[in-house]
Amino acid sequence: MLVLDNIYAGYDAIEALHGVSIRVERGEIVALVGPNGAGKSSTLMTIAGVLKPRDGTITFKGESIVGLPPEDIIRKSIALVPEGRRILSGLTVEENLRLGAAIHRSNPTQVQRDLEEMCTRFPILGERLNQLGVTLSGGEQQQLAIARALMSRPSLLMLDEPSLGLAPQLVEGIFELVRQLRKSGVTILLVEQNVERTLEIADRAYLLSKGQIVFEGPAKELRQRVDVISAYLRGAR
Repeated sequence: MLVLDNIYAGYDAIEALHGVSIRVERGEIVALVGPNGAGKSSTLMTIAGVLKPRDGTITFKGESIVGLPPEDIIRKSIALVPEGRRILSGLTVEENLRLGAAIHRSNPTQVQRDLEEMCTRFPILGERLNQLGVTLSGGEQQQLAIARALMSRPSLLMLDEPSLGLAPQLVEGIFELVRQLRKSGVTILLVEQNVERTLEIADRAYLLSKGQIVFEGPAKELRQRVDVISAYLRGAR
């Protein structure tokens, strides 16, 4: 479904990715793990079109998406849930959700149907449609951020640190949601600080360090490589 080949990208004079190559097959959960500053978020931002690669290719379903603006990449059915949730402060829960469906605004019937589906999948959001999104709890805001991305009807969902800042009792709910989304047919590229839990649910994993891939393979294999995890993650869970 998605192939990055030898991607170099960065911010102004700072190069964050040094020849990153990954692939994501349809129906997989693929994990990107690594220490802070390894290039995980930069990889997602490059796929989403926020960062423009300086070299390399990105193909999605066989088509190049290099150079496309973010809104066109969303139209290709790729959605990103960014780190920190990015709930828009002046908008209600419903307005945040409808914003996620902006590319489908020509089909209001479908948007309404998708909104009702999100309210069923995330009951707390259905109860608080008229509440400002930023007044929700951290766990509720994360549900809103994911639901907002799902409103675009993605076939590939990219999640950047979905459990960050959540209370331990809420973290398991996020991982269960990721499993449910995969069962519903959504392919997932997951960046997550909770490495052990991530490797339990992922099919394959890439370990990044200093903008380069230092391990790739089945997630269960990386789980067994305590030496690799200790060397590169330096105490990450």
